Amino acid sequence: VAFVGRSNVGKSSLINALSARMQRKKEDLAVTSKTPGRTQQVGYFAIAPNNKKKIQAQQHAKNQNVFGYLIDLPGYGWANAPPEAVEQWSQTTQEFLAGRDVDVLR
Repeated sequence: VAFVGRSNVGKSSLINALSARMQRKKEDLAVTSKTPGRTQQVGYFAIAPNNKKKIQAQQHAKNQNVFGYLIDLPGYGWANAPPEAVEQWSQTTQEFLAGRDVDVLR
């Protein structure tokens, strides 16, 4: 599941909330900030069973039993960064989406 949206709308925070719910502990996977433009590259977070057979999200899956991924994409639109950097993040997101079969939920 990839999270796409404007800068600073809570994509990374949502991933952290979902992963905390799965892990039953507060341990952020995605980096967040009050400043738009914190996520600057694609972040992959594996959804996999842990040793106790519970589902958890982790930054790097340590086994082959991965159910899927939570994917954090850079936001589009305004960010507190040089225009060239913002354009590069938009291009990264577009390239990520163009290379996949996409179903969009709105």
